[in-house]
Amino acid sequence: VIVPMHNKDIPSGTLYAILKQAGLNKDEI
Repeated sequence: VIVPMHNKDIPSGTLYAILKQAGLNKDEI
């Protein structure tokens, strides 16, 4: 899973969904 560095350009919900697919959670960001 590739997470773009320009996180401000994507909704936080979308970013969180990407992180969940990567096996991460918001505490690991």
